[in-house]
Amino acid sequence: MKLCSVDKCDNKQFARNLCSHHDRKVKIARYPLYATWKGMQGRCCIVRGCQINANTYFKKGIRVCDRWTERYPKGIENFTADMGPKPTPEHSIDRIDNDGPYSPENCRWATYHEQRLNLAKPGRTVGVSFSKHYKQWIAHLQHNKVVVLHQMFPTEQAAINARLAAVQKYIYAEKQQ
Repeated sequence: MKLCSVDKCDNKQFARNLCSHHDRKVKIARYPLYATWKGMQGRCCIVRGCQINANTYFKKGIRVCDRWTERYPKGIENFTADMGPKPTPEHSIDRIDNDGPYSPENCRWATYHEQRLNLAKPGRTVGVSFSKHYKQWIAHLQHNKVVVLHQMFPTEQAAINARLAAVQKYIYAEKQQ
């Protein structure tokens, strides 16, 4: 049995003469988004030995696009090229459509506050709610800390359509540039 090449480390060799702990440190140093990339894959149950339960993304049908699941290092390089660096350490990966995949078209960097605004409520569309006071449906979208849509509609479907159009206009269009 070969041991890790790092001084005073008695762990079993994993890859490149390093144990799994030191191998991960090398990957993080080389690819700052490695932990984000690996965590995304783990949530979607791509890794071997994953325990699937009722709350996993896997059971909800959420997957990672093929481009980002390629074997290391190609997958992390594609992910880094598509997403770019995190704007700040407080940003993390966020799926614009909570039911959609992890893909360049559906992902962005967002703060915790921005992600809280993107939570799905059971049986409801994100960013669409009913105002009891006005007895109308409200479509809401905030992008880059600016409210780009806050409008009332007579039907839920009209509010959903307006929000989807705003997402297309402000978020997907920005990803294409």
